[in-house]
Amino acid sequence: MCRSPTRTSARPAGCSATIPRRRSSRAYRSLWSGSAERKVDPGRNRCCVQLPGGYFPGMLFRVLPIIAVVSLTVGCAVNAAAQAESPLLTEARRAFQAGDRDQAIRIATQMIEEAPKDPNNYFLRGRFYELTGQREKALADFSKLLEVSPFASEALYHRAVLHFLLGRIPESVADFAKFLEAQPDRMPALWQRGIALYYAGKFEEGRKQFETHRTVNPGDVENSVWHFLCVARLRGVEAAREELLPAPGDPRIPMREVYELFAGTGSPEKVLERAETTPLNAALLPLQRLYAHLYIALHYEALGNETKRREHLQKAVDADLKNEYMWEVARVHLELLKSGKLK
Repeated sequence: MCRSPTRTSARPAGCSATIPRRRSSRAYRSLWSGSAERKVDPGRNRCCVQLPGGYFPGMLFRVLPIIAVVSLTVGCAVNAAAQAESPLLTEARRAFQAGDRDQAIRIATQMIEEAPKDPNNYFLRGRFYELTGQREKALADFSKLLEVSPFASEALYHRAVLHFLLGRIPESVADFAKFLEAQPDRMPALWQRGIALYYAGKFEEGRKQFETHRTVNPGDVENSVWHFLCVARLRGVEAAREELLPAPGDPRIPMREVYELFAGTGSPEKVLERAETTPLNAALLPLQRLYAHLYIALHYEALGNETKRREHLQKAVDADLKNEYMWEVARVHLELLKSGKLK
């Protein structure tokens, strides 16, 4: 979600690891740019990287600087001299930024072969695999990293997200729990954990997660909706409406109409009508339709309307926005329904 505050826990100088946040008004944009560009994350005054072929992402893959990612997110205990970029790392980074992902992975593999006990190398290749959609291979690298360096908690975060994307909800929840044991101060930012808890049937924990997230992201309608969904499972739809978290000022289309839908003052038709409004950036229209159908589906789920839930989930998945986290949520949801793992 958006506007997480800078962390205050003690860390070695230069150490950073970014949990991606939902797009706010400052970050509501198309996911794809086609150029490499270093940007400053205004919420943390730290950099992220826009890579050829994709901004990773709005909601899932906020990329740490590939230049420094391997030394800054694994051990966070290296000095400035040790952080100097090696020739192979330079070559791997440049290959990835140039769009030659296979070459970047080959170089990262060479780095592992030359230094198999260095957890940074597994993190680098794991991130390359993650960013190119090779999720099983990414999981394997993050798991190997944890064997080499058991205290590398960032690997737990990435593994938790990957487990969710692969539909392995219990494993995702377990890794988020381990991550929070190592870094409890990061809990407010973990909206992805809240979604995983919902699908795990841990609605009370999910409710608390979304309430906590609101302390760093008070204007996000999606956070309010997921809180509603957890409360509805615990105490019913009317109680969920009474406890609906305020989310003022979310500028995204059709979030105001989505909020009204869950508040009981709107309708699916109004959400869909608003979603068809042409945005300033026409590339955002498919994203608006995704949001509309996903949250209409989730509203019907809360009401117990199975037919409408599946209809709108399928339409959300049909948007085919593979690098948008909430599209992944819709896909996972539909797959869990079809497999009988979700009721």
